Amino acid sequence: MRQYNGILIHRSVVGEDNLDVVDSGSYRSLHFDSASIQSRLLRSDPAELIIEYTQAMMLALAYQPAPRRVLLLGLGGGSQARFLLKYFPDCHIDAVEISPVVSELARRFFYLDESERLHIHHMDGADYLRTHGDQKYDLILVDAFTRDGPVESMFEIRSLTSMHRLLSKNGVCAINSWKDDPYLYAATCHEIRDAFTRPLFDITLVDDPENIVLLIPMQTQPPKQLLRNSKQIQKQTGLKLIKHLKNLAELELTER
Repeated sequence: MRQYNGILIHRSVVGEDNLDVVDSGSYRSLHFDSASIQSRLLRSDPAELIIEYTQAMMLALAYQPAPRRVLLLGLGGGSQARFLLKYFPDCHIDAVEISPVVSELARRFFYLDESERLHIHHMDGADYLRTHGDQKYDLILVDAFTRDGPVESMFEIRSLTSMHRLLSKNGVCAINSWKDDPYLYAATCHEIRDAFTRPLFDITLVDDPENIVLLIPMQTQPPKQLLRNSKQIQKQTGLKLIKHLKNLAELELTER
């Protein structure tokens, strides 16, 4: 059966939503009841990050090039988990995914192998943040979406404040977001800045300028150090970080 310009190889039904796994040429994609791609992999190299925003989120590694503990808020098809597990052998990951069906699809169809370094928690991300205040993470990667857009609870001040509290001294938070509504986007950026009390950076994406990645490093770095770290990560992983570094800019927010 053809679906979303490919071959539908599996469908799970969760409530009123279809979770579709679609093969198209060399690629496999996960869809949440829409043509929008939630996750994609190259079947010949599952650890490669294909979608542009997932690559841009890894610019957090320019600030923290040797993460040992990572929190993923939203697992999806497991793209970021596969990448980190392959290229950072000292990295341990807590992945929070509210849907057991989604994590099962990641295991079954998206090559997310069992690992002692990966722990998946089936719970609401906001609840995890509220109940795990004793943890510290070098990276927090927020990519929590439904078919209707970002999970709103991730952008509430209490969740953002918890993210700040969970970051290590040299930690970085990267957030996948959208600016299709300029007023909502500006309000979100103010909430993030107020919660973290740190400079806020954004990365404009070439493929979809409405899609924005936000970075909040606990410690800023001089441009030359960011460039050196990006080159090293690029050499280590093959991920072309430097093109995203060129699109990194500190947000200048007006007072509300």
